[in-house]
Amino acid sequence: MNVTEEMVKVAERLTENFVAQTDPKVFVTFYLLTVIYEDLQALEHYGSMQANDFVRGHLHRPWGAETLSGELEAAVSAEAVEVDTAADLVRLTSRGKEMLRYIEGIFRESGFFTSRSRLIRLNNFNHVDDIASMMEALVPTACEHRKTVVELSGIQPGMAVLELGCGTGALTFEAGLFQRVGPDGRLVATDPSTSMLASVRRKRESYNAHWVEVVHGKAERLPFPANTFDSVIGYAFLHLTDMDEALREIARVSKPGGSLITLHPLHFPARNEFFLEWFAPLLKTGGTPRNQDNLPGPDTVPSAMEPHFEIVHLQSLDLEMHYTSPRTVVEFFVGIVDVFEEQMATLPWRARHDMVQQLIKRGEEVCRKYPPESLVEMHPGQFIRAIVRK
Repeated sequence: MNVTEEMVKVAERLTENFVAQTDPKVFVTFYLLTVIYEDLQALEHYGSMQANDFVRGHLHRPWGAETLSGELEAAVSAEAVEVDTAADLVRLTSRGKEMLRYIEGIFRESGFFTSRSRLIRLNNFNHVDDIASMMEALVPTACEHRKTVVELSGIQPGMAVLELGCGTGALTFEAGLFQRVGPDGRLVATDPSTSMLASVRRKRESYNAHWVEVVHGKAERLPFPANTFDSVIGYAFLHLTDMDEALREIARVSKPGGSLITLHPLHFPARNEFFLEWFAPLLKTGGTPRNQDNLPGPDTVPSAMEPHFEIVHLQSLDLEMHYTSPRTVVEFFVGIVDVFEEQMATLPWRARHDMVQQLIKRGEEVCRKYPPESLVEMHPGQFIRAIVRK
């Protein structure tokens, strides 16, 4: 990935905000808990590790190897781990397991795991050149769905419109949102991924759409005054946010009577044999069959909207997902959208990378075993148009 000047500026701004808002003592305490958790989690996952592998950190913390020798000594002193000197193995003790469960409880209650998954997902988004093309390879009707969102939006020329999660601008430009708003209006396209926004800026120039503004931002903390927009719109973005915070912010920046338009995927009960075979390592974590993803249920978004919005149009639809490209499928589901967030969060750094490669290989085997026409699943989706309560 090429690091642009804008990325540097964004990183500087985020760092300044973090330093201004964070108590140094709290930060140091939390950092130490994170370090201890990653060390103990790796030992529990692998059962034992060669002492040399542990202090090199290549299985769980290659970015922090310079401190791992001291961490190992501290963990032995705290009786959290033991070292078998004859075999040169490091193992987790029963006390270490208790410490790990305690820290897990703190992280779960504080929302750390969810925040970390979002940061990983954002980093993965920054490494994707064209998320729209990836989507269309998986969902051939994605382009038509985006155009339908614009057609049903109720957006009129001359309005002030905010687009959230604009990605590379597929809804903004190819689906015709910028034309719907028109040069007498204002369209602000936002996304937390700086690399995505670079693509949007290039498209703005090629379409000569001077009324389109491109702004770096996240839905949970919008950089706009209250009562700014007539309409807020987004395609497949809401499920990737902290929904309560995002909806509160959307309501804040919306004018009285303003609208919110969203199309988002819903939880899918995977039943197809090929899918269960492909993703078995994640669906059976801990020896227990599971079918958990982080996608909302049919009532999740309407319930979250209730405090701030009145729904005026709710429509269920099916998204035809094609599983014929193993690498694209795995990168999208596991690396970018992270529908198996909970399962992947329990894996150490190297194990997460190994899991991705394992799933790609399993996908290749599945695609050889099943005919292409059978590698299709219908995933439920939901379109909502709502009016802000003010």
